[in-house]
Amino acid sequence: MIGPIMSRVKEYLDTPFPEGLVLLIGSTGSGKSTLGNLLVDPPKPETAAPDSGVTEQSQYFTTAETAKLETQFVQKVRVKNSPNSIIIDTPGLNETDSTKDLRHMTDVIKQLAKQKYLLGCLFVTKWDAKVDRQYEETMKYYGKLLPDIFEAVNVVLVMTNYAMDKKSVRTREKRGVDVSKYIVDTNNCIKKCIPAMLFIPNVVLIDSFPAAESIDDEYLACLERRNDILNCLRTYLIVLEDFVPFN
Repeated sequence: MIGPIMSRVKEYLDTPFPEGLVLLIGSTGSGKSTLGNLLVDPPKPETAAPDSGVTEQSQYFTTAETAKLETQFVQKVRVKNSPNSIIIDTPGLNETDSTKDLRHMTDVIKQLAKQKYLLGCLFVTKWDAKVDRQYEETMKYYGKLLPDIFEAVNVVLVMTNYAMDKKSVRTREKRGVDVSKYIVDTNNCIKKCIPAMLFIPNVVLIDSFPAAESIDDEYLACLERRNDILNCLRTYLIVLEDFVPFN
């Protein structure tokens, strides 16, 4: 018989990924690629026992951990066990070479033009990072490029590097860290960059690459937050061919 912990793990891992396209948007180093790897194929228990170890996170997207440079090109990966689900990891913009920015934007448009449906856009940033100019410019670029797509209902603000082990939780509580302030500040920044977007109701704080080596609270929380993102993506489906940039 499967115990309550493993039952929850199975429920999270068995949740089907909705069919369609997902865009990961954010500045370089925000954790987009690591989040993408988690969404594509999360680490799994090595056995069915509650004290099981956890498999290493598979690397589908190039990350800072697997390459000397962060994402410098548009990456597209199909979700494991869901061939009609695709995640596109976009490069950070406004870094050093404006010609690269134009090429990246063109590549994003070409990739979107090949797809029929858009599940949503994940705006990715580190939860406690100060919104910098690069992030602002990246939001402005995409806001101008895809103005009709950024409906609040199909946008999720994913705040990464949010450690969820018991020690980190206690530390934040002891220091009186006001997480809601970071959420509001980031929302205000996005609103400034994309005026049509008044507020992002869907916010998920997550550690996309937990240090968990066993089935513990940190691992369970990671799977739970991944599930929260999937549920947000099921809210609304955009037919891409209805938008001018793809005609």
